[in-house]
Amino acid sequence: MLPDEDIVELQENIMFCDNLTEAVVVQMIHSLGENGFHVNDEPFLKDMGFIIESVRASLYREMDIVHPMARVMEIFTKAQPMERDEETKTVNFRMNENAFDDILEVMEKIDNGKEEEPEPPKVS
Repeated sequence: MLPDEDIVELQENIMFCDNLTEAVVVQMIHSLGENGFHVNDEPFLKDMGFIIESVRASLYREMDIVHPMARVMEIFTKAQPMERDEETKTVNFRMNENAFDDILEVMEKIDNGKEEEPEPPKVS
């Protein structure tokens, strides 16, 4: 039995996004390393993990593929109107500080054991 065409297309799109994410991030890390950043330090590597998943989520969104980081990015960022002339069509995105503070507070409670971590969804 041959796989459903939609499943094959989804798998190809996921592989494409994952490969593109890897290529973009490897180039970025290489450039940062060439400019004196300590790209092998643990804090840097943790930050890169977050950035990698953010890039992957952005690419997945373009392919209509769900990624949990996409919702995080929606909550943490917001578009801010800018003054612009007719030639400049730029929108400025900034961290949504109100959402960030609220979510950070919940995360700190979880990290300190004051709240239970949410249980993963049950699969039937």
